[in-house]
Amino acid sequence: MSEHSDGVILQEGIQKLVETSDAFAFLHDEEDLYSLDHLKEQYINEHHRQHSIKMIKKVDEQPLMSVQECLEQAKRLRDQVDS
Repeated sequence: MSEHSDGVILQEGIQKLVETSDAFAFLHDEEDLYSLDHLKEQYINEHHRQHSIKMIKKVDEQPLMSVQECLEQAKRLRDQVDS
């Protein structure tokens, strides 16, 4: 493939990503122009939000512990890091 074809394929891929990704949904609602830095910030914020949701689900799946068990677990983790 030529460099031109590669560029076109890349541009179409980016356009499809922007059209279908929730991270860029705000572009459909607002008519203002955005800088590349703003788009990166929006993408990162969406990525962090999705990551936070995954982490919350993982925490929800963990069995509940007493305060004493939490303190013992924290001590074990600290000892692992220190060693």
